[in-house]
Amino acid sequence: MDKKEELKIDLLFKECDSVGQGIRNLSLLAEKISALGFAVIAAGLAYGIKENINEILLFLPFAFFGVMLYGIHILTEGMSLGCYKRHLEEKINITFGEHLLLWELFIAKERHGAFARFFLCIVYLFFLVCTGFISMKTALQNYTKSTFVFILIGILFSIVVLIISYCKMNRAFDRIYQIAKKQSEQKVVIGTSPNTAQTGDSQT
Repeated sequence: MDKKEELKIDLLFKECDSVGQGIRNLSLLAEKISALGFAVIAAGLAYGIKENINEILLFLPFAFFGVMLYGIHILTEGMSLGCYKRHLEEKINITFGEHLLLWELFIAKERHGAFARFFLCIVYLFFLVCTGFISMKTALQNYTKSTFVFILIGILFSIVVLIISYCKMNRAFDRIYQIAKKQSEQKVVIGTSPNTAQTGDSQT
């Protein structure tokens, strides 16, 4: 194995370790934000019902929506890094001719479609609907009909956005993996960027 090949393998291992650390950091961030956000929302719900503060109950589902949307965003970023890590693991395994690294290639891929994660999203969606029901009931009993319609449209829009974001998150892994694989197969020409090379290919 020549010096260039050794340097390439060392770079692949270092990049794989760096991406793995990035995934762990994003997972911790998502857990902390979700836990803190849901704790604040639960406290707000309890306080709003106890003290009969309509303003808290009215806008509570939108706070819940914000926490969930940001959580999905963080998870999408983590899955994007995961697909890049899968590509790196694949290149390392091909270089050595054996399965040295298995996490993203085999184990994590199965976990991405785990039923528990899907069920957890259903639970979150259920709580969003519950807070939305409380919000609409508050609007109907204490505010004008236009306020009720505004809250209803806002909640329906939030649910649609969450469903779309969740579906895009699930498709992100394979899509970005294919992009990484395609880019790595292209020859790098000194003095050109990947976008320039891609444009040049499409014109020829």
